[in-house]
Amino acid sequence: MPSIDLKFALAPLVSSDADVRQAIFQRLDDQNVYVRRSAVEALAPLVSSDADVRQAILQRLDDQHVNVRMATVRALEQIVSDLMA
Repeated sequence: MPSIDLKFALAPLVSSDADVRQAIFQRLDDQNVYVRRSAVEALAPLVSSDADVRQAILQRLDDQHVNVRMATVRALEQIVSDLMA
């Protein structure tokens, strides 16, 4: 069975569909590290424009797993880039 990357499969819907966005928000607290990482990556495009997304992603900096923390840092890079522009 082929693997589906959540961030690519749902990216177009994250900003336009409230139900999809809420479902991804709920996955930020999933027990599975890969689900949490994918949720951060799926929400990352909204980090600069959505305060709720930004706050939820900032909270992942304290995640117990390094992969989630690294995805969080990558997501937050957008804010730094915006400030430097």
